[in-house]
Amino acid sequence: MIEASHIHAVVLAGGEGRRMGGADKGLALFHGQALAQRAAQRIAPHVGAVSLNANRNAAAYAALGFAVFDDGNAAHEGPLGGVLAALRHCTAPYLLVLPCDVPNFPLDLAPRLVAALEGSTAGARIAMPLAAQTDGSNFAEPVFMLMEHRVLPDLEAYFAGGGRKITTWAGKAGLAFAPFTQPQDAMAFTDADTAAALALLEAHPASTSQIL
Repeated sequence: MIEASHIHAVVLAGGEGRRMGGADKGLALFHGQALAQRAAQRIAPHVGAVSLNANRNAAAYAALGFAVFDDGNAAHEGPLGGVLAALRHCTAPYLLVLPCDVPNFPLDLAPRLVAALEGSTAGARIAMPLAAQTDGSNFAEPVFMLMEHRVLPDLEAYFAGGGRKITTWAGKAGLAFAPFTQPQDAMAFTDADTAAALALLEAHPASTSQIL
């Protein structure tokens, strides 16, 4: 069984923030708290360790109370670059990555991803949410992933070959989906990748709680 202590969670906050005018999204405030800190505190009760992946403002991120590391690459390689860096820094048999800009992700995210991975009959090594959308459809949320640490060599090879698409790599590695298909799940996975979206989420009644 996959215990919480077997999982190292990494909040991905290394993006360039282009849709926020170049602002560092992870440090943007949501109810007075940095988005990266909210994500880290929200996932912390369900894992053994939490770190932050950030490519700038390292001192500001360290002040949030969690270990910080960058991609180790001067070129911005997108979310998959953060995943690769996270796997290289992972100190546990399993890695859980999540973005910094989805402040209301489900509190039971980790255990449901664990259940999907443990329940896979096809030897999946990665679990990803399949979430409801506001239009009634379901969509994979590729920046939320629970994976075995031993997928690192596969990702390094994919990366070295020029691959940068998370879903392509995850599909090749063996992917299981955790269903988050209730109507309220559409709100839970709404991202705050622009200043306007962040303001709307902050004003929504479902976003009033700080962590729980």
